[in-house]
Amino acid sequence: MKKSMAHTVYTNKKFIEDYSKNAETNFFNAHLERPATLSLLPDVNGKTVLDAGCGAGIYSEILYKKGATVKALDYSHEMLRLARERVPEGVAFIEQDLNQALPYPDKTFDVVLCSFAVHYVKDWVSLFNEFSRVTKSRGLVVFSTIHPIMDVINLPDCHYFETQTIKELWDSYEVWVESTRRPFADFFKIFEETGFIFDKMIEPQPLPEAKEKFPGHFEKYSKIPHSIVFRIIKK
Repeated sequence: MKKSMAHTVYTNKKFIEDYSKNAETNFFNAHLERPATLSLLPDVNGKTVLDAGCGAGIYSEILYKKGATVKALDYSHEMLRLARERVPEGVAFIEQDLNQALPYPDKTFDVVLCSFAVHYVKDWVSLFNEFSRVTKSRGLVVFSTIHPIMDVINLPDCHYFETQTIKELWDSYEVWVESTRRPFADFFKIFEETGFIFDKMIEPQPLPEAKEKFPGHFEKYSKIPHSIVFRIIKK
């Protein structure tokens, strides 16, 4: 199978190391998406949690320290190398593409967490069917992605009502990244089709301390949403 542009980027060692270091403290992860995502997670102590698209293991470490039994996957061996260095024991990391069936039995997890990864998967019906399959009844899926309004703002050839493969230049890393965008209404159609009930949604706003650290980003993203976080419940 031909590797996607996103897969190629996320296996580039230099990019991975730079990106992972920045994700610890940068604006978009540490001061915008991560606080919102963590706020939608339940008490995970004693729960079995899947960190799907775990990257360098930031969430895996948080979940493990909160007392969860954590299984984590990512399709980038370079990301997994950093994740294993971050959490050398206590988390079962495997290399796995979210575009493929998940390697876990039915009803394994109390919670599935997927941070900033679903937009690298074109077929959301297959992905969320897999999330549904491996999640226990009344279990939760918490995921974040880029807000659809960003497509309209940033993409001159955006056809909002279509599902589109897009390519964007990440200026700070000098790399092109490929992902898939879709209209907002499709989120809810897919939830219903794959056996989930919508529970809660957050359009994150910056943490107050970001005003001093990242004044430009704070000003912009206090007015328009950059990302969106959902919590859905398995029927």
